[in-house]
Amino acid sequence: MFETLEQFRARTQYIWQPLPQNGFETAPGCAAKVGADGRLLPFYGNTTIFDLAKDDIAWLTQLQDALYASCADLLGERLRPQTFHITLHDLLNGNDWQQLESGVQQTHAHAQTVVRGIRESFPWGVHVRAKRLLNMVNTSVVLVFEPVDDANCRALMEMHARLQAVVPLSYPLTPHVTLAYFRPGIIAAQDVLRLQQAFDAANVAEHVMHLDAARLNACTFTDMNHYHIEQSGYDLNRFAAAQAHSYARALGEIRAGQKRSHWMWYIFPQLRGLGRSYEANYYGIDSLGEAQAYLAHPLLGPRLCQITCELNRLPGSNPTAVMGRPDDMKLRSCMTLFEAAGGGNAFSDELEKYYGGRRDRATLERIG
Repeated sequence: MFETLEQFRARTQYIWQPLPQNGFETAPGCAAKVGADGRLLPFYGNTTIFDLAKDDIAWLTQLQDALYASCADLLGERLRPQTFHITLHDLLNGNDWQQLESGVQQTHAHAQTVVRGIRESFPWGVHVRAKRLLNMVNTSVVLVFEPVDDANCRALMEMHARLQAVVPLSYPLTPHVTLAYFRPGIIAAQDVLRLQQAFDAANVAEHVMHLDAARLNACTFTDMNHYHIEQSGYDLNRFAAAQAHSYARALGEIRAGQKRSHWMWYIFPQLRGLGRSYEANYYGIDSLGEAQAYLAHPLLGPRLCQITCELNRLPGSNPTAVMGRPDDMKLRSCMTLFEAAGGGNAFSDELEKYYGGRRDRATLERIG
C-alpha cells in the first residue's frame, strides 16, 4: 500500500515546527556541500529530478530574492535558478568522486531505465501544492510541497517506490525545492528571528506545480549549482561526471607538454569497439550522431575544442612524446571521429600536425 495524503500530512507534521529560538548549529551534511566562506564545494553524485517549468522557476526566484535580501549573511553561495528542481529519489552522492564513480555508472544506467518506465506509466505527471518555507534538517532552506489529492499522492509514491529498486533509501519522500544552503556554523538566536520572519513572510498559498513526467530525468551533479541533464537522447552525463574531477588536471598536463595521469577515455573519447577494456566500452562513442551530440553539448564540446587547441600550440609534432603509448593512437582515433562529426579546424589541424594528415582507418570504416 502506498502512503495516502492523510498519512503524508501526519508524517510531515514534525517539519512544521518553528525554528529553535535559542539558535542552532548546522548539520555535518551542510559542511560537505558548502565551505566556511559560503562557496559551494565539489559534491558529486546522481539523482532523479523533475525539471521545472519557466513560470515556476520565475516564482521561486522571487522567493529566493526575498530570502537573500534579509538573510544573505547566513546563507551560502546563491543557487542558480536554473538548478531549481524537485527530487523524486536520491541515488548516490559524496565528496570523493573516485569512490563514487563505479557506483554512479551502474546506478545511473538503471535509473534511466526506470525513469523511462515512469514516463510511460504516468504521462500526465502529478500536481503538488506549495505549503511552507522552512529549515530542512539544519542544512538548507526549502519550500515543501504536498500532493494536491490522494490520486496524485498515490502516483507520486509509486514513482518513488520504483526507484527504490535502484538505490533503497531509509527515508520517505518529502517533495521540496531547495532555495539556499546555510553557511556552516552556528545560527545565533538573534539571527533565528530574521530567518523565521523571512519564512513567515513568504506567501506561497495555493501555488500549484505540475510535475510533468516528460521533465523527469536521471542526472548527475558536480556541486549543488551544476546538475547535468542530458537532452540529446545520448547518455553524455557519463562524460560530464567523469570530467568533473579530472578535466583541469588533463588540461594542465597537456599545456605542460606531457600526459601523466589516467583520463584518456573520457577526455579524448573514441568509437566504442576500438578498445577492449571496461573503460573503453563505457566511455566509447556509439555513432557519428553521438559524436555530433558531444560536440553540441554546452560543456563537453567546448572542452574538447579547448584541449585540442592546446595540443596544437605545443612545439614539436611527436604524439607519442606528448601522449605516450597507446594513447597516441587513441588520440588519432578521437580526432578522426570528431573531424568527421563536423568539429571544425582544430581536429583537422591536429591530424596534420601530429599524424601528417593520416586519419584512423578503423574509425572511418566504422562510421561508413
